[in-house]
Amino acid sequence: MDHKTLSTILGHSSVAFTLDRYTHVLDSQKHEEMSLMEELFSMNNFPQHNSYPVIVTPSANGFILNTVDFEDLSVEADNIQYGISCIHSAILLLWLLYKCRTSEDVISRRPLL
Repeated sequence: MDHKTLSTILGHSSVAFTLDRYTHVLDSQKHEEMSLMEELFSMNNFPQHNSYPVIVTPSANGFILNTVDFEDLSVEADNIQYGISCIHSAILLLWLLYKCRTSEDVISRRPLL
């Protein structure tokens, strides 16, 4: 049963109240999740030496930056440096999502939003 349905059946005003009242986190669960977070966000795991070509096109509002390797990734920015920073962040986020989805440990415990 999903959280919202249970909350409604119990007559609670919010899902947050239901979860705060009836759920508890064990220390072992905290340690397990902290280990997973450490693994996911360890700088040793991030791709450090990959470079991706970016096509920069001037526009009326600044620049449009398109990546060659990620065809759906496009950024419009008023300066090139900011646009490249946005692309860099987006690629790291995509890499993290990919890593989570390919990790059996994460898949077996909870779905990714």
